Amino acid sequence: APALAPEEAFARAAVHGDEHAIKFADTALDVAARSNGEDPLAVAAVLRATELIGPMAN
Repeated sequence: APALAPEEAFARAAVHGDEHAIKFADTALDVAARSNGEDPLAVAAVLRATELIGPMAN
């Protein structure tokens, strides 16, 4: 799969809607930005977290 930009990974977490997924994405991407910029493992962790955390009920 093509690599996603951190902004797109965060947008996916936001669309997911769960506050924990959003908070995790924000923290993971913030830490990645401080360490070395665009960290593909941080982006992958955000995507995996949104898979593991059940979506919000509408």
